[in-house]
Formats: sequence, C-alpha cells, structure tokens
Amino acid sequence: MMPICLVALVLNKLKKPTAAGILLTVAFEAALTMVVLTSIPFDPPTLQQYDLFVFGEVVAVSLLAPEWVWGIAAYNIGFIIWSLFFQEYKDAAFLYELQSQFWAILVRPVAIQFVVAGVTYLWVKGATGAIRRADTAEMRTQLEVQLREAEIERSEEKRQIDRSVY
Repeated sequence: MMPICLVALVLNKLKKPTAAGILLTVAFEAALTMVVLTSIPFDPPTLQQYDLFVFGEVVAVSLLAPEWVWGIAAYNIGFIIWSLFFQEYKDAAFLYELQSQFWAILVRPVAIQFVVAGVTYLWVKGATGAIRRADTAEMRTQLEVQLREAEIERSEEKRQIDRSVY
C-alpha cells in the first residue's frame, strides 16, 4: 500500500488529484476485498470485515467528487452480496446460520453502506456549498470595497478639476 500512496502523492503533485484519489480508493477497496476473500474459514467474525468497507466510501467522498461515493457503495454492496452467496470455506454451523437468517445477516452491512454513503455525500455537498457561498460573499465584499474606493477616487478627481477650473 505504501508504494501506491507514494504514486498518489506524485500524481497529486503533478496536479492530477482525481487520478490520485481514484488510485487510493481502488487500492483500498482491492486490499479489503482480498482480505475478505482470503479469510479462512469464512465465519461470523469474518462478517465484521464488511463494516470496514465504509472506509472506502470515506476515502472516495474525501478525495473525489462526492458523487463517486455512490459507485463505491454499489461496489461494496455487490461484493457483500456476492461474498455471502458464493464465497467458499464456510463451516457447517455458519452455513446453517446463513440459510436460516440470510436477510438478517445481509441487511446490516448493506444498511451501513447506504447510511454512510448518504451522510457523507450530504455532508460534503453541504460543506462545498457553504464554502462556495462564503467565497461568493467574500468576492462581493471585495468588489464593493473596490467600487467605493473608485467612487471616492472619482469624486476626489472631480473636486480637483472643479478647483482648477475656478
């Protein structure tokens, strides 16, 4: 992961922050996917690893455009569903538990993905809008100050012209 972070730093320095964000997000998601796929046996404590996928959403919404979080959430949910259906190395007790309580087991990690994606999306969109409004207000204030200064300068010039004429 460290070499990928270094490459992302270089990309960011080269003014390619989107590429750096994509690289970091994909690397995180791939690493966590590999951890889940190589968990043997696949048992109830392994299910808690699904919760870690929200960090991929946080990375994406922090480094990329906020809309990217929905794509990451969709990948996470798709992987969680695929993993519950098709991942091998389940012990007999866990297989029985999956067959009898599949929806209860599935709902929690999927709901966490939706909640985190929604909250972080709204949070970043709201913060971005507030920053944009603050920037606009600051620009408006600067323009008003410049207009006042120009008006004062013009009135001063007019007074000087009036004095020179009389």
